[in-house]
Amino acid sequence: MNTSKEIHHYCDIEVWQRGYYDHIIRNEKDLNDIWQYIAENPRKWLLGKDEYYA
Repeated sequence: MNTSKEIHHYCDIEVWQRGYYDHIIRNEKDLNDIWQYIAENPRKWLLGKDEYYA
């Protein structure tokens, strides 16, 4: 049984982010962009300004 199915067995919540995709970090700019997103994302959630948060 996979994780998502097992969780849904106990409750009806979404666990994984829809539209998620892996991204290979190819250079320093990619790395810096990802770090910036991680650092700023909690504040964006609180302000309701994160484009991926539903």
